Amino acid sequence: MQRKMAWPDLRGLALVVGTTAWLAGILLDAWVFLPSQALLIGSIVALLCILALWRNSRGRLIALIAFCLLFGAWRYATVSPVGDHTAISAWIGASAQPPAHYRGKQREHRQRCNLARRAWTTGSTDARQHHR
Repeated sequence: MQRKMAWPDLRGLALVVGTTAWLAGILLDAWVFLPSQALLIGSIVALLCILALWRNSRGRLIALIAFCLLFGAWRYATVSPVGDHTAISAWIGASAQPPAHYRGKQREHRQRCNLARRAWTTGSTDARQHHR
């Protein structure tokens, strides 16, 4: 007696399966830094497999999962902020230091702000005299 392998019925869930594979690709590339060119070539090959296996529903679904996984990883690899000093994630946990050209003027700026705040709270009508 031969046992038939159970294959889940995913006909109506192609979008869910593709999205899950896309997110798994992002997670995979976040853990393992893969070269973006290899991911792009792999996703193109998987896309061609989708076209070649169009009439085979199981093969088409497997190729779709591979395409979404590789293309999601490629997308993450191309827009990943790793090594990008302008990304906000590069500054999380870093100490806030003013730019080098401003460091000497910090005290003067702080004094002007304090004077302006005092003028505002006391109701001075001519706050410009405090900024000289």
